[in-house]
Amino acid sequence: MPSLFKKQFGFTLIELLVAISILAILATIGLSVYPSVQKSARDARRKDDLRSIKIALELYYQQNNQYPPVADWVYSNANQPWIPNLTTDYIPKVPKDPLQSTSVKQPWNDDQYGYAYWSNPTAAACANKVPAGQFFALVTQLENKTDNQRNQVQNYTWCDGSGLSPSWSNYSFVVTSEY
Repeated sequence: MPSLFKKQFGFTLIELLVAISILAILATIGLSVYPSVQKSARDARRKDDLRSIKIALELYYQQNNQYPPVADWVYSNANQPWIPNLTTDYIPKVPKDPLQSTSVKQPWNDDQYGYAYWSNPTAAACANKVPAGQFFALVTQLENKTDNQRNQVQNYTWCDGSGLSPSWSNYSFVVTSEY
């Protein structure tokens, strides 16, 4: 005899629509957050890279009594090692920016992602306030324009005593030697 109360298996149309709606909302939230998470991750890597390079530069300085000399800015689009004389004795491989391309990227220009290095080749390059080879600067641009570490290293000053270059505006991350 057939039962009036059959057990049914499966979901109703309403239950399926509710489940699909919840999944769509979660996917939308996830997709909207994903790009900012990627930017934050690349910025964290940039900061770590510059700190690693700084350690290698300090090791170089301890052995050579000066930082690797360069006459002008060098950029991370160059061949390895892009900072001259920073060989495997100091760092296995000099890092490059996560968005690095083969063209020169000056990190003080809008939306140009790369690393830049400079060391004072002469005392005059630092207004005779720092002897030759005793100062360096590393610069990168951060994607997050509101990062609270942009434009700062503790008590940042350029080797001539001035502050941060205005052309680096509000989104560069700078690491320098302490003199």
